[in-house]
Amino acid sequence: MEINRKQWNYLKCVSEKHTLSHAYLFVGPEGTGKLNMAIDFACLVNDIKNKDIVRNKQHPDVIIIEPAIEEKNGQWRKKDISIDQVRSVVKKASFYTYQSRYKVVIISEVERLTNTAANSLLKFAEEPAKDTIICLISNNEDRVIATIRSRCQPIRFGLCGDDDIANFLKVQFPEKQQEEIKICTKLSHGRIGFASRFCKNRETRINADKNRRIFRKALKGGILEGLALSEFLGNDRLALLQAMDEWVWFLRGFLKENIKRGSNRSVIKKVHSIITSLITLKARVENENVNTRIQMDNFFTQLS
Repeated sequence: MEINRKQWNYLKCVSEKHTLSHAYLFVGPEGTGKLNMAIDFACLVNDIKNKDIVRNKQHPDVIIIEPAIEEKNGQWRKKDISIDQVRSVVKKASFYTYQSRYKVVIISEVERLTNTAANSLLKFAEEPAKDTIICLISNNEDRVIATIRSRCQPIRFGLCGDDDIANFLKVQFPEKQQEEIKICTKLSHGRIGFASRFCKNRETRINADKNRRIFRKALKGGILEGLALSEFLGNDRLALLQAMDEWVWFLRGFLKENIKRGSNRSVIKKVHSIITSLITLKARVENENVNTRIQMDNFFTQLS
């Protein structure tokens, strides 16, 4: 299976030739295997056999930071990465390694750094501790400050083909039926991480499919269906963001199919406009303190 093979071959090559950079930036759409690759890379350079210890954040020489999830006023949301988290990373990286050659620092969704945290990380990236490798992970390269990007070696990840994903799932989940593999592959929209998640967790797959079907029904049903969907999801920010992510990928696939079929240009322009509006709305809900219910109501009203 050629899942991120090019990226892995490059990292393996620099490791074998001892030409490692002190900082890497793994960039690409969410669910394309960036975090798994960073963990595999940490295990490679440190000859760690048990990857689960690293994944569970129990290895003393591999430090993994991810945005925390908090509940506030009945809504779940991801928090930004704070200055205290970065300071903790810097402090841990300053210690001697316990078992390994390198201290490896992995920061997921680095675009979520607060300004003060970003400045602290920038200083750390400029003057890293000895034998330290920094792996930054981002779903949106444009939101990573330029001074941090400039100090990292970029490793870019893209979407996988359906055949590659299906073949990968067959190997990883031999107990799954062909039809289930097919559904997980279709729902993933080229994102291997999502495909694996859907295979591991049936409820996650059902929810993703439900989100897509409800949204499609809302698009067909007009403003009343849209407002009903707004009421259903408008009070749970985290669930809404997950649903909106599914909607964007569904619409992208729909747009691609219409372009292939040579559909009427007005249809293509309409779908593209909805995607643009939805991406803008998702960014606002994710990054601004807005009333999600009102924002959703406005979105569906404008579609009618």
